[in-house]
Amino acid sequence: TSSGSSVDLTSMSSSYNVHAITFDLVRTSTDNETIRLMVFDSSDNTLQMFFADQYFQVNESGSTNTGTSGTYSTSPHQVNFAGGIGTGSDEGLSGILYFTGLTDANDSTLFWGQTVEFKHDDNTAHYLKLGRIVNTAVAKIRFFGASGNFEHGTIKLYGLS
Repeated sequence: TSSGSSVDLTSMSSSYNVHAITFDLVRTSTDNETIRLMVFDSSDNTLQMFFADQYFQVNESGSTNTGTSGTYSTSPHQVNFAGGIGTGSDEGLSGILYFTGLTDANDSTLFWGQTVEFKHDDNTAHYLKLGRIVNTAVAKIRFFGASGNFEHGTIKLYGLS
């Protein structure tokens, strides 16, 4: 992506057991930005998600911070996927997120993955992310900035059999 308010992924296929989304130096035009995640069914309704992460953060002087958080989405169903992302050429979000059950309405969609976030205030953080989406086939996955447009990076969707 080089410009745009959101990135929508819509090519999920029942031919694949697992889908993977990769992020390569993704950032928005707004400093200290939060990137959000939403998922939709085939009628374009947002789906409820249960989301958690655990992180290890270190700043340039070696101070560390660890923590965990968890939440569930309320309408419109969205969660904060990554926070504090900077706009500099040495800042952004990279990582991978795996999904199972995206196209099966009878099972929960589970997701998990890891990201590295280079934040606006010279902090670097490693996140373990995981969650569940209600039992409905997912037709679209959307990533968007809370207040700014995407201005750099690559987001790719892969099908794994």
